[in-house]
Amino acid sequence: NANNTILTLKGKAAAYGGIIEMSNHGTSGNGQTLGAISYFDPATATTKNAEIEVLRESADDDAKMVFKTKASGGTLGQASSAIIAQVDGNEGMRIDGAGQVHINGTTSYPETSEHPLLVQAGMANGLSNRYIKLQQTFTGSAKDGIPIVWETNADGSNNKSYGYIRTKADGTVAIGNKAAGAAVA
Repeated sequence: NANNTILTLKGKAAAYGGIIEMSNHGTSGNGQTLGAISYFDPATATTKNAEIEVLRESADDDAKMVFKTKASGGTLGQASSAIIAQVDGNEGMRIDGAGQVHINGTTSYPETSEHPLLVQAGMANGLSNRYIKLQQTFTGSAKDGIPIVWETNADGSNNKSYGYIRTKADGTVAIGNKAAGAAVA
């Protein structure tokens, strides 16, 4: 669009691209901003609507990148905002303010041929190569593993029923269910 303002950085030779470098002035402490890109609406040019910020983590050679968005009337990063990844104009992934990751999180009904989550990997040696890992991080005593849970509408009143599979602390696998009733949080 001819009305956009465009900043183009072009490398000086083949195989060299443009680079933007940002740095904190002087010595930065842990948690301080090393650089940020902020986005404003022209109606409120002093209120940030979104931001990508890089902060020093715990030493001068590590950092974290924080993506922040803002819901209407809120503040950056509040619980009702989300970070959304789109491909070809379609939402592919969303991280909501509660930290939940929704991958292809459509609620189409009736069902379609979509895959809410598809993980593909070839493997030759079982547990020594590639696998999906759910790790119990509690220490101090034996605890069962994190379950995989399936939730379904049990009836027209939207009561829920559940099925699950998990590894018990002794290594055995438990498969179970919960009959129709109130939803489990």
